[in-house]
Amino acid sequence: MIKNGPGATSPTNSFLISRWGGISILNRDNNVSASPVITVQELEPVIKVFLTQLRDLMGLTDFSAAKTSSHPIVFHKLMNEAPTAWELDNLLRRRSAENLVDSLTTLRSLAKLVRDTPNMVVLDHIQKDVVDALSDIERSCKKLAEQGASMEALSASREALIKSETAFFDPTMVSMLYFPDEHKYAIYMPLFVPVSVPLVMAVARELKKRREAKKAAAKAGKEKAE
Repeated sequence: MIKNGPGATSPTNSFLISRWGGISILNRDNNVSASPVITVQELEPVIKVFLTQLRDLMGLTDFSAAKTSSHPIVFHKLMNEAPTAWELDNLLRRRSAENLVDSLTTLRSLAKLVRDTPNMVVLDHIQKDVVDALSDIERSCKKLAEQGASMEALSASREALIKSETAFFDPTMVSMLYFPDEHKYAIYMPLFVPVSVPLVMAVARELKKRREAKKAAAKAGKEKAE
């Protein structure tokens, strides 16, 4: 038997691992004469558990188990535990809201990255992805306000999420995250040092000549005065 805690056993003898799957254990009577074939009556409670676990994995909230304070609401399900229209609509709306939140968070992070890196070059295709993502976000919000347009809202929110993440994780953007000033010096110094060294030497020679010319002129003036 599967235990839910100290001294408490699971009434269904099953458990669910979120995002992975569920397991249900069927303990048959330890009888040698029992048939090795599992009957429909034995499988019926197990299949019901599997249906409940499948609904949980799909994200279908069981509102019938929710407790209300003053106005209890009875939710009617189909006999075969299939998702009803209002359950699917609730699922699509929740998924759309999650995609919209993730899209806006990604775009906000991208905007902060661009502000914190003034010398970052944003290419045209990245700008297009951001504009299209914002347009898809607006379209998804409008579809959520319409009746019976949950699937279109989910599709628009998914497109917004894909485009926002494509813009944020673009190779040209990611490379700028790891491009400190030391790398810039290492790249540009081999280009400017060979040019700057002769220039500095020429300036030094010119300054030396001027100092020598001033000294010679001062010495000649002193000798003339004597």
